[in-house]
Amino acid sequence: MRPRAAIPDALASMPLVQGLEAESGLFTLGRDVPVRVARALADASDQTKVALISPIDYARHAGSYRIVPGIAVSTRSATGTARVRVNGRARAIKTLAVDPRVTSETVLAAILVAEKYPALNESERQLPKIIPVASPEQAEFTTADAILEYHPWPDRLGHDEGFSFDLYEEWTDLTDLPWVSAFWVMRVEDGEAEWAKALADAKGRGLPLIERIGHDAALARGLPPVPTADVLRSFSYDLLEEHEDAVHEFFQYAFYLGILKDVPELAYFDPSERED
Repeated sequence: MRPRAAIPDALASMPLVQGLEAESGLFTLGRDVPVRVARALADASDQTKVALISPIDYARHAGSYRIVPGIAVSTRSATGTARVRVNGRARAIKTLAVDPRVTSETVLAAILVAEKYPALNESERQLPKIIPVASPEQAEFTTADAILEYHPWPDRLGHDEGFSFDLYEEWTDLTDLPWVSAFWVMRVEDGEAEWAKALADAKGRGLPLIERIGHDAALARGLPPVPTADVLRSFSYDLLEEHEDAVHEFFQYAFYLGILKDVPELAYFDPSERED
């Protein structure tokens, strides 16, 4: 049985899996919501050996995971993928309704609320109370002071009530760093050099085809082609020093606010590690 590569079912993931099944012949490809992708890698369920997971999901198992070098999903722009809708009548954001399908975006929303919209009657930054809801895009402000919406495809719109801010854009405004949504990760005991090469080759095939990928995705889902392609172009797919700095900064905020117990290092896949 071939190993499984798991990815979020999201527009931004598509340039990284072009020909991954057919060209490499190494993997079967599984798509799911981010939280289940992360769980599949952690549990090695369905032969999942490689997964495109968020930084916070990496942090929870950092000692057991290795990152595939050179590949990540990131942006500095407002993509519409994750936004927080705020009740304009709320004097402070003390409660935040979130989408249970995502993890890093939930943490990011809590960080941004604590940093940008602290409770007016508190002397220190306070994290909002997190309230998971099944359909955040349809949630009302009777549920919470603010609502996190996650739109992996630009085909669903929530309410326009209240004002809203884009998480990824706000993160860049706060830190002057890109937001890193995900990177490829393997478990220490499972990593194979040919898998890392196949993932790098898939990225190499996908990046020149951004326009076509966006167009094809729009046709498949009945979306307007131009906005879909525009959203896809707003993402980048390298993993460079600035992206490492961004992930480290995210971990620092999460640690400072008590979300993480420590600040993990980014450990990369090294074929010699298994040989030793």
